Amino acid sequence: MAKNDKSTFFEILQERNSLKGIKRSRNHRPSMPCQYEECNGWAWAQGFCGSHYHKMRREGLLPVKRIHNDPFRRYYSKIEVNPVSLCWEWQGFIHPSGYAIMGIGGNGRGLKVHRFAYQLFYGEIPPKMQVMHACDNRRCSNPAHISLGTAKENRQDAARKGRLPSKCKHLTPQMIASLRVLYAQGNHSISELAWIYGIDQDTARDIVRGRTHLEV
Repeated sequence: MAKNDKSTFFEILQERNSLKGIKRSRNHRPSMPCQYEECNGWAWAQGFCGSHYHKMRREGLLPVKRIHNDPFRRYYSKIEVNPVSLCWEWQGFIHPSGYAIMGIGGNGRGLKVHRFAYQLFYGEIPPKMQVMHACDNRRCSNPAHISLGTAKENRQDAARKGRLPSKCKHLTPQMIASLRVLYAQGNHSISELAWIYGIDQDTARDIVRGRTHLEV
């Protein structure tokens, strides 16, 4: 391939990726502003945005909190208790999804902090089981706020709390009930029902299988 074909190659690659339906991570805005003076950004680590966090580290103005080869000491050194919610909030790296991440082994491998906390306080996590937050705070690892559940139970819990993506806010209880009736009658497929009610197929499938909208 010639050099002048480079841009064309990347355009084709980008088009193929979009056709495959590759999902990109959703942007997550942290809940705290950057502590640096006159900065309008949001805090990602130790109370500072990314650029000011690295600036403070280069200038030696941040306390060295990283403890090597001892994940247990490192875990306890980076949690702070919220006096109101009693959440054990992680003060280290926060993934764009909002989850607290702790490096393990020094090889760039990360582990969600609430999963690490569950194993620390309760033991191993069985296969196909998820660690759920009762407090809905993804930065929290308080052992009193976390519990095990299946993927279905986790999704049902999110639905009860209104934390699922709002792709079907236009659906009324009557529309949800009729959607289930039409599916039970066997005259319409999931794709047809999704088109009729203006929702995606995954949402329609979750409704008819009782994974979401359990109150209807």
